[in-house]
Amino acid sequence: MATALGLLLLPLFAGISGEIAGRLLPLPRKQGFLLGLLAVIGFQLVLGSIFFYLWRLPGWLLAIQFLLTFPLLLSLERRYGLPPYADPPPEPTGVRRLFYPLAALSFILSSTLTILLFVSRTWDATPSPWLQIPTIAFVLFFLLVLTTTLALAYRPGIRLTMFLLASLLIPTLGVATLIFPLGYGFDLFVHEATIRYIALHGTVTPKPPYYLGAYVLELIGNELFLIPLHWINTWVVPVLASVLIPAVYVTFPQHILWPRGMPLGHKMGNAISFLLGISMLPLSAFILSTPQQLADLFFFVVVWIAVSVSTESRRTKLALAIVSLATLLIHPIAGIPLLCFLCIRFVTSNTWGWIFTGVGSVLLPLVFFLFGLLKHQPIHFTWPHVSNLQGLIPDGFLTPHFGTLWDFVGTVGPGLLFLLGTSCAWMGIRTAHIVGGHRRDAVYRVSTGLATMLVINFLLLRFFLAADFLPDSERFSYADRLLPLILLSFSPILFVGASRLLEYIMPLPRSMKTILLVLLCLTLTVHWYRLYPRQDGLTRSHLYNVSQNDLDGARFIEGAADGRPYIVLGDQAVSAAALSLYGFERTMGPHYFYPIPNGSPLSEWFLKMNEKPSAETADGARTFINAECARTGCNTPEITLVYFLVHDYWWDATRIRETAKTNAATVREIDGGKIVIFGYEF
Repeated sequence: MATALGLLLLPLFAGISGEIAGRLLPLPRKQGFLLGLLAVIGFQLVLGSIFFYLWRLPGWLLAIQFLLTFPLLLSLERRYGLPPYADPPPEPTGVRRLFYPLAALSFILSSTLTILLFVSRTWDATPSPWLQIPTIAFVLFFLLVLTTTLALAYRPGIRLTMFLLASLLIPTLGVATLIFPLGYGFDLFVHEATIRYIALHGTVTPKPPYYLGAYVLELIGNELFLIPLHWINTWVVPVLASVLIPAVYVTFPQHILWPRGMPLGHKMGNAISFLLGISMLPLSAFILSTPQQLADLFFFVVVWIAVSVSTESRRTKLALAIVSLATLLIHPIAGIPLLCFLCIRFVTSNTWGWIFTGVGSVLLPLVFFLFGLLKHQPIHFTWPHVSNLQGLIPDGFLTPHFGTLWDFVGTVGPGLLFLLGTSCAWMGIRTAHIVGGHRRDAVYRVSTGLATMLVINFLLLRFFLAADFLPDSERFSYADRLLPLILLSFSPILFVGASRLLEYIMPLPRSMKTILLVLLCLTLTVHWYRLYPRQDGLTRSHLYNVSQNDLDGARFIEGAADGRPYIVLGDQAVSAAALSLYGFERTMGPHYFYPIPNGSPLSEWFLKMNEKPSAETADGARTFINAECARTGCNTPEITLVYFLVHDYWWDATRIRETAKTNAATVREIDGGKIVIFGYEF
């Protein structure tokens, strides 16, 4: 009951704060509301982060800062409020008799698809959500895209447009969250355990230099609106993206999106241009609720707002700066380029613009280099090597083969998207300078400038910096996180190019336009399929989700230990299960009692155990942790128990199990051998 009340109050408070804050900005009502709401949220995140760094962040302090926001907004609005800008009158919508049946059918298809995904959820370990979903889901998605497009062709009002687009994006972005109710990936469990610890103790040690903005946002939802933390931690990014992506589109000025006017007056223009645009967006950046993906979403929204509004007003600059600072506190990989982007957007001098662009082009590598020195993990400069190209070429791109329909989709789909994106980019760059009558227009200059700056940062991080302390699988991960940001920064150009492309399509015969519309809906369906890990002839995913067996294994070990301290050598799935059950309350000196991938020496001992399972290797891990406890002065008794977990889906599971059975003290199978637990006692 309390959660339902919180879910009802949340949009009410968001609407009130956005409406009041929007009156402080010299912007049209739609844009003022969106930027005002984001500025209020950003202010909460910045203020909460300051309290955390200076002291602690208990729930009562969050409540006070949140409740004081409304009197502050009201007093500012009373003193500095501006007369509301009149939005342009709505354009004639034409015949609407078919809109409501199409909108109702679109909503029914969205609900049916969401329910189908929900009933297909699994608690077993699987490498891809598509293995759980029937093929009919792709038919439903295709029909959903088609009916949404036809409904939007009648150009309904803002609220109905937002509703239709959100109902399309929820099942698009929510597949992993719906299919894997226990959670997907490892980062989600780490962040949720950290947030639970902060909610319980008010702080965490050591205090993280980033992620805090995301933690404050989730704590506000949990502490003030009583929404379960697991719900927030899994749904916040897909839900926010489903709302904010349509919001920035409907608030984007039409004279920028359509610099030559609507093509021949066709009402399909806006609907198809949006679908063309989102087919080229990296929507995979919004399917999981990690701090990086939340920061990417804020990055996308700020770029679109900054491109579409005038930044001559100090209030507009301040609002954008607050949101960008909040993005920096969520994740610096998105926040640092965003702040550089605003500096370029705010200045009027070409000289200062070039200076900020030059600094921004090398700032991320410089930050990584300095941060590595502070952490005593130096990053050194190197020359590009052929191995650095690993991961840039899609699987099967050079050696395509078509064994199944999905092999064909996996090979041809990226080519179609690349061709479409290239065409729209070329059209957009040619068209963007028309707005304002010169090539220094914001859409052309700012979007392409930011994308270029990010490309230079990516090239430097990927090819000229080496972090040898990271494992091979993680060595290029930080550079690769810039790839979605490059596409997001270039997205206004892509949308403008999509609208320009339609000017050549609309005069075609109706039969040809129908064929192109069907191809577009098929392209979006392919895009949906490629958003998530796949298991087909071209791609073999190795990212298994956390299963019920992982939880059962962690519980069994806890019971078998009977209160005695122990350590576990297992993969990231069982470590994530332990985090969800026990949080960060248990540590053995500076180390967690389960391996934390790429962050714990136990991970190295786990890999050694995989190579040669033996009591000697288990004893080496135990001796190392006991020595670390003695060095740091922890109060944990000496560890005498070591457990080793083996999943049946490991490629070398049979050899590892047979070897471990010859030297383990105890052996226990979970769910018929899906997990085997080997115990060592010393």
